[in-house]
Amino acid sequence: MKRLYTTALIGAGAVVAWLAGSLLGLLPSFPGTGGNGDGEKTPSETEVRAVAPSDPAPKSERAEKLTGPLEVTIRERAYYIDGKTVTISEIAERAKSVPASSHIKVVIVRDNTSRAEAELDLANALSAKDLVFEMKDRAGSSER
Repeated sequence: MKRLYTTALIGAGAVVAWLAGSLLGLLPSFPGTGGNGDGEKTPSETEVRAVAPSDPAPKSERAEKLTGPLEVTIRERAYYIDGKTVTISEIAERAKSVPASSHIKVVIVRDNTSRAEAELDLANALSAKDLVFEMKDRAGSSER
């Protein structure tokens, strides 16, 4: 029985040592533990802010450099991206430029005035093009 506890303690100690090493950037890390998986520490949020330009790129340039899902807001029967009205075909085209690392290509945000018909039209068009999407209410709850 004593041997079982000793083995468990040694195993737990090894895991703690590995995590500490990955947090310090000395060892390869697990996702979400602070390293980048190569044993190198990823830059902190403050380091990223210090390097980021003070004047962000214009919205037209930012739309082309998507790093995550495309966010589309539905108000009444109209679709909006960054406050500009767009068509379903434009949404589908822009969604194709979402990086492959993002499983969900489009996040549909339903305003409290959105119409079910507009939601279904967009959902059907995205499904027909095999684009994965997620629907969220303005309050933040979501469904897939």
